[in-house]
Amino acid sequence: MNDASLNDGSPAINPESKQKKKPLVYVLAAVLIILIVVFATSYSSKDLLKKCTFQFKHIEINGMDFGSNKVKGTITLSVNNPNWLSLNVKSLKCKVNMGDNTLVKGNTTDSINLPARTKTDIEIPFKASYANLSLNDLKSLFRDNEKVLVTGKAVLETFFISFPVTFKTEKDIKKIL
Repeated sequence: MNDASLNDGSPAINPESKQKKKPLVYVLAAVLIILIVVFATSYSSKDLLKKCTFQFKHIEINGMDFGSNKVKGTITLSVNNPNWLSLNVKSLKCKVNMGDNTLVKGNTTDSINLPARTKTDIEIPFKASYANLSLNDLKSLFRDNEKVLVTGKAVLETFFISFPVTFKTEKDIKKIL
């Protein structure tokens, strides 16, 4: 009778074939890990995603607190996500400038979802002191060529990867009023 078969006629397991398969599994796993590391470092997800566009829609004053010398309101941005997957806005900070003056600054406090291939309005709350809103700023609201510039930085997130995106958008003052 052959040493490679059992008494019942079934073939016996050769311990040498198990030892040959183990190094092959380790080699395949190592190659797979190397490919993942090389792919992850050479192609960042930021480059694979299309850039979201930010457009300034309007600014709204919701209230004035005379006791604390504050104006409260919201800045509304329209964000277009052209990507095939949804993104989360982890944080967003922006400021509104008119001429050389910064009128207001705002930032989000909650994460905001941007569904895939859609345009989403984001409202950013702000608080400003009356000192920021000078008489010259109010006069510039009625000038013909005045523009409002909104700049900011958003941290976008998909899966486990976060990346910053800066934006700059401009609008004629006549289109806001």
